[in-house]
Amino acid sequence: MDPAGDVHVVYSRLAFEIYYLRRVDGFWYGAELITNNGGYPDDPKIAIDASGSVHVVYSDSRLGESAIYYRRRDENGWSAEVRLPDALAGAYDPAIAVEASGNVHVAWGDLRDTPEILNIYYKRCIDGVWEDDQRLSDRIDTAAQDPAIAVDSHGCVHVVWKDSRLDGGDLYCRRWEPAGWSGEGVISGGASIGCEPGLAADEDGGVHLVWSENTPGDYVIYYSHWNGVGWSLPLQISESPGPARNPDVAVDPTGRVHAVWQDSRGMFNEIYYKQREALPGALEDDDPAMSQAFARHAVWCAPNPCRSETRFVLETAAFPLSGRRGPGSRTATVSPHTAPRLRIFDATGRCVRVLQIRQTTPPEGMLSIPWDGRGHAGQDLPSGAYYYTLEGHGPMHGFPARIVLIR
Repeated sequence: MDPAGDVHVVYSRLAFEIYYLRRVDGFWYGAELITNNGGYPDDPKIAIDASGSVHVVYSDSRLGESAIYYRRRDENGWSAEVRLPDALAGAYDPAIAVEASGNVHVAWGDLRDTPEILNIYYKRCIDGVWEDDQRLSDRIDTAAQDPAIAVDSHGCVHVVWKDSRLDGGDLYCRRWEPAGWSGEGVISGGASIGCEPGLAADEDGGVHLVWSENTPGDYVIYYSHWNGVGWSLPLQISESPGPARNPDVAVDPTGRVHAVWQDSRGMFNEIYYKQREALPGALEDDDPAMSQAFARHAVWCAPNPCRSETRFVLETAAFPLSGRRGPGSRTATVSPHTAPRLRIFDATGRCVRVLQIRQTTPPEGMLSIPWDGRGHAGQDLPSGAYYYTLEGHGPMHGFPARIVLIR
């Protein structure tokens, strides 16, 4: 949908061509054929900038290997095609996001590094000039696919994809901001397999993620929200016992979140819909006494995933925050009058290590706590997913976040 409320659609037909439709002032205009080159175009994606210009990407194997192509439609009509990958080795599953200014961001799966193993590549067009490709997935020996991309209101680019390096499939993410790309972070994981992510940004700097996860028994749809510090805990939003797949998400100007997915809980595949009202802009304590007794902290770790050592960083809202928050951060509440601790759990919920935090209010507002990937007895812990939480003395106040250990 464009800023005027008109609807724009792209789709492929059995004849392997891409068509474009638009609905203006309540009337649908005839379909426009935007590919006609004898190839096999498929998997089109669309985005619209603040001026109403339409941006489309799709895959096409006209040259023998599949590649990603781009076209733009403005008041002058359709632009010429642009082939995006710098190398012609096989490129699939494009995703596109556009800034209000018209700068374009595209991610896709690419085979150039390892035959038959996809990796995630990214390319952007700034002020009408396409820059060189960048590889976002760190491992070239395991498949990375199904990228989703969004640009938030601060101009930060978020990319999420399915990565099969651990446990069959987790959702990994990276974020670009003026300082550059963050390291890889892990959003979903454990025994289940996360796939088919969909991303959308709101007007307050938030990003909303939906995905399908193969939990024991069936596929279900999950939701998570990026609030500028970290991703919220996954929330299951599909309620059926049947397979729920291929979700997507959008945010309207009021901040209301809309999610759709394919669901076969009955005899046939159907489309289901769910919405969430606008999220509050800031987390605040309702009870003034509670505000005085507790301080809000954010804790994150980097690198994540890690091979042997990582560092947990604790930020305190009572002091100026500095540095760049890492992926996988969580907000937690601890008493400033007691020494908190970090507890690390394995995937079964067993506590494998406790890290004591001796200083709760460091002068710089940030405290770094190293972890060497070892357990209570000093043994090297095996590769896998672990979870950490920030606690005070007494009840647990932290929200578990995930860290991946790779040996």
